Amino acid sequence: MNATLPPDKGGLNKNTLSIDSEGEFSSRRIIQLAKALDLNPTKVLERITVGRSFNYEHQFELLKSGLMKVPNLGLVVIELRKKGS
Repeated sequence: MNATLPPDKGGLNKNTLSIDSEGEFSSRRIIQLAKALDLNPTKVLERITVGRSFNYEHQFELLKSGLMKVPNLGLVVIELRKKGS
């Protein structure tokens, strides 16, 4: 979320791409964090693109397409599948 903050608040003023392999991305948590920082949760969530991946190949495809389609990208978060999953 910090990547979405303006520079005067320590951020990059950029968008974020999150690739989630476990289905654990929590918009509720982002809302809580945004409110704690006196930010507009809707505006913060608008700057985060989440892709759900089902295997490593799918993660790679989401990464490639996200890098091409998400404007003003400043952060990519790739959640790796836990061993044994």
